[in-house]
Amino acid sequence: MINGKFFLLSIRIKPIFNLQFKKIKASKELMLKHKTILITALLFLLNFNSYSQTSYSLLKGDSLFNLGHYAEALNEELKSLNSLSNSNNCLLLSLTHLKIGRLYYYLQNKKTAIDLFRKSNRFAESCHLDSLLGKNYRNIGAIYCEMGLKDSSMFYLNKARLYLKSWNKHKELSTLYALFFELRFRSFNDIKGGEAYLDTCEYYSKKENDPNTYAFYLTKRGIFLMETDRCSSAIKYLKEAKDTYQSINQIDGQMYALICMASAYRNCKEADSCHKCYQQYTDLRDNIFKQKTAENLAKYQSLFETQKKEMENLELKRKNQLLFWLILIGVIITTGVSYVIYKIKSIKRQKKFDEELREQQRIRFLEVLQAQEQERTRIASDLHDGVGHLLSAIKLNVSALSKENTEDIKITNNLSEIIDTASSEVRQISHQLMPQSLTELNLLASLNELANRINKSNSIVLFIKSNTELISLTKKSQIVVYRIIQEILNNILKHAEAKTINIALALNEPKLTITISDDGKFFDSSQINQSQGIGWKNIKARIELFNGTYKINSSAENGTELTVTLFPDFEITT
Repeated sequence: MINGKFFLLSIRIKPIFNLQFKKIKASKELMLKHKTILITALLFLLNFNSYSQTSYSLLKGDSLFNLGHYAEALNEELKSLNSLSNSNNCLLLSLTHLKIGRLYYYLQNKKTAIDLFRKSNRFAESCHLDSLLGKNYRNIGAIYCEMGLKDSSMFYLNKARLYLKSWNKHKELSTLYALFFELRFRSFNDIKGGEAYLDTCEYYSKKENDPNTYAFYLTKRGIFLMETDRCSSAIKYLKEAKDTYQSINQIDGQMYALICMASAYRNCKEADSCHKCYQQYTDLRDNIFKQKTAENLAKYQSLFETQKKEMENLELKRKNQLLFWLILIGVIITTGVSYVIYKIKSIKRQKKFDEELREQQRIRFLEVLQAQEQERTRIASDLHDGVGHLLSAIKLNVSALSKENTEDIKITNNLSEIIDTASSEVRQISHQLMPQSLTELNLLASLNELANRINKSNSIVLFIKSNTELISLTKKSQIVVYRIIQEILNNILKHAEAKTINIALALNEPKLTITISDDGKFFDSSQINQSQGIGWKNIKARIELFNGTYKINSSAENGTELTVTLFPDFEITT
């Protein structure tokens, strides 16, 4: 019957012992939690404008963690991390990653927890936060210990020891050496090495002069003695641990010490004492449950109300800020749109004004050209009809003179030659002023007539090629095109010393392309716009009259090629 009781008790003690061991591990995390909460709260007050959302989420995450709502706490901590995406605050970033890693550990995702502790360390290194570096290395080492990776665990715990020693916190060092004891004693099965780490844990717990830390060491010492078959000595340490926890009213510690004492009494075959310890443990557990339930109800209700108020205030501030930015953005957008509309209208007005000005200039220029052409036509007509007829009459009169006198005959022949030359000059000037073919036929006929006159000199050859008769152009347009070609030919004849000239006209409504090439002398075409010659100015003015463009290529090997593109007026057909 007694053996049966021991068997039942051992079944019940083992899971409870494991549960309490996890609670003690959690208490080490709480030591970190209290400090990080304080730092976060301080940051919340000092950097409210910059990090209000981050600080609020951190505080809310800690509250949810205390309630055991790990998934909800993780959600809040991830919000904090998201709000820090563009931040350079290495302290907040390190703390946030540490807290998220802790939550992943409690949610049984140890691999992710280790990754987050490492990220926390990268930010801690940039700020030289030795305390956080030590805690992160300690956490990584503890997880590797649980995973059975003893070498990795030992490596990270040793790194944690270096940082925590520089931090000189005896309580943290005592906890760290308790982890060294667990690793060396359980994973490496090194009793002597484990005991040496336990002695160091005792040293730092006494230096801390904190009853809670010392009681934790006593409990670890009792467990070590119990598991090395020294149950009587173990009971002594565990009793002292229980009394120490009781003196500071640390209920969780008492429960942990009592459950370990029950196991020690079981190993010593003292069933009654084992049962008594277990009963005390059960009574404490029930009492603490009732007491904590009542306290937590009041505390969490108050916390809920406080957080609710804080959330409302933050939400109100967020809405006010959002409203401010929306108004500001609206004003900026409205101003920008108004400015763009104004500029577009201004550009359109200016464009319309420029077009009207160009059209007025074009009309005036056309009127000037028309007046010039009318004057040319009048002068040509006067020369042809007036001076030409007079010269013909003089020639008739000269021919009627007496031809008996040899001297008179010579004078008469000489006068006839002079009159013929004058008549030829008059006709040539008349054709240059206004070719009869241009008024009676079309542009192409006038150009061919011009080519014939030039080719008669036998010093230069002019070829004209066209894809159409160009009869669809208005008379005004034909005159302008003729004058452009005439001026260009005059320039070539005066300056180029060319032997061959080619003129090609290609009409593709509404565009007329004129290409004039020669094999004459090379000149710098880039200087043509600075030319002060009246001829070239007239050419450019007539090109601009039809919104045209020109392009010149000149080289010593290929001569010069001028391409003029015009948009002339066409006859309206019905």
